Amino acid sequence: MDKEGRSGLFFVRPGTTARQLLASLDSNRVLKQDFKLQNAMKVSLDPKNNHPTLSVGRMDAAKRLSLGLPVDVNLAGKEELILIPGIGEKLAAHIVAYRSQAGRFETLNQLMEIKGIKEKKLAKLKRYLYIDKATRQGL
Repeated sequence: MDKEGRSGLFFVRPGTTARQLLASLDSNRVLKQDFKLQNAMKVSLDPKNNHPTLSVGRMDAAKRLSLGLPVDVNLAGKEELILIPGIGEKLAAHIVAYRSQAGRFETLNQLMEIKGIKEKKLAKLKRYLYIDKATRQGL
């Protein structure tokens, strides 16, 4: 959000903090606690409050994919996985079921344990999927 209260997508360098982002937008908002911004993080501020409570979440899969950003295979639900080229309802359901039974994916190569995914298909899917370090460690 900029100083006029407009929202949008902001591209920042790796390691940028929330305070640095607000400062770059000429915002007079004060944060009680600073944090580093992460890839495709969704940050919302109350535009009428000078001491906002930040709400932080993840950008939905449709937005990520439209920006050319991959989706975390450990967080994506069936409806999000269906948005990925090469994944239909059945395969999305298999991925979610596998994850529910086996736990989080440690590597994308584990997807080949799912019926319908072989090397060629996995090579195509890798463009759209990733494993976040935090979800890999179960954080």
